[in-house]
Amino acid sequence: MLNTTLKKILNKLGITSESKLGRLWRSIQLSEKLTKRLYFADLVNSYYIARYINSWEQPVQDTDLLSILVFSYDRAFQLDALLGSFSDKVVDAKKYKLAIIYRFSTPEHQQAYDEVFALHQDLNIIPIHQDTGTSFKVQTIKIIEGFTSKKLMFLVDDILFTEDVDLKEFASLPNEFYIPSLRLGKNITYSYAASKNIEIPQFIAPTIFSEAKLIPHQTNVWKWSTGERHWRRMLSVDGNIFDRREYLFLMQQVDFTSPNTLEDAVATAFDEFYKHKLGICYDKSKLVNIPINNVNQLQDSSFHNRFGNIHQDTLLKLWQQKQQMAYRNLYGVHNTSVHEEIPFETQAR
Repeated sequence: MLNTTLKKILNKLGITSESKLGRLWRSIQLSEKLTKRLYFADLVNSYYIARYINSWEQPVQDTDLLSILVFSYDRAFQLDALLGSFSDKVVDAKKYKLAIIYRFSTPEHQQAYDEVFALHQDLNIIPIHQDTGTSFKVQTIKIIEGFTSKKLMFLVDDILFTEDVDLKEFASLPNEFYIPSLRLGKNITYSYAASKNIEIPQFIAPTIFSEAKLIPHQTNVWKWSTGERHWRRMLSVDGNIFDRREYLFLMQQVDFTSPNTLEDAVATAFDEFYKHKLGICYDKSKLVNIPINNVNQLQDSSFHNRFGNIHQDTLLKLWQQKQQMAYRNLYGVHNTSVHEEIPFETQAR
């Protein structure tokens, strides 16, 4: 009855199914239907994820709040800097499980990894050799299934912690609302991958959260879907914190063979369902990715990434000469991108 009356009114106004306004009206109706379908799909997706998490038989141990999975390939030199900076900059660094899935192309690279693990044996490191080039997905999922923590964070081997951070602050936040990020901050105004300046998103008024003590001090909250490039890359494997079982569910639905393809596959399949999530970051990023070189042979040539030109074998030779990155000299560095080719020095180890 209502639709019939509305059509009569529109016809009197000259808005017929053949007119431009009529076509516009139909497109609006179609848009509403599509929005409802997407909303319904979001509900269904959320339901299945929730059902999966609730049916999980392995109990979550409150004392094991956050586990970390590090990806590494022929980069013992950089991994040493990551682990050293993690030990220096992360509060209670020794209590976190650091599973490291690594692979190497030569026995010399393998020996370098063995030396790095021995050098950082004060940390709770779990080294896991990647069996083959095609076993990445199976082994990665198995590692995450073996964790007992509530939260999960990924790191790649060319990341460096540059600021002091208590991971418990962000890991304690409810992932129903937040996907926290350690790689973002008000200093991130440039995209290294796209070679362009980017806008910081409009932050939500802090008084909404801080007065109720819902978030840590000196942090910023925004809606991931309103951000640009890094500021909307909510499912990044470079220092974002997730609900472990939820991210595990996402990984099981897609195909991937490397950290890059993992992030891209999960983002392509599920970004649409995370638009409502809030991001939270500190005023300054706590870590930075220093792209000295590219060891990903599957890197899509259409990407506009630039990479440092120091070959991994050159860095291996430095390591064999008892040299390491003087990573402590980079503490406090003011990076403007989450990836940045920051000059570094070496020192005797």
